[in-house]
Amino acid sequence: MEEIKRLLQIEFGTLGELSKLLGVRNTAVYNWLSREQIPIRHLKKISVLSEGRITKEMLRPDLFGEWYGILAKIKRSKMAKT
Repeated sequence: MEEIKRLLQIEFGTLGELSKLLGVRNTAVYNWLSREQIPIRHLKKISVLSEGRITKEMLRPDLFGEWYGILAKIKRSKMAKT
């Protein structure tokens, strides 16, 4: 999660600035990083604020990592067949 923290700092300047943009307290952002879980409800906004440079897959690989990509491909192929 240290890599994510550094990436967020590079993109937004400080974690405090990110918290302002998200409308949450500074401590919330630090808590997310210490627990290694950024809430799902903030992933899209972070991605939009970073103009897509930071993705949900980068922020939550536990939810949107390799398996997410595989499942998305399977779903698309099933939909194409119908």
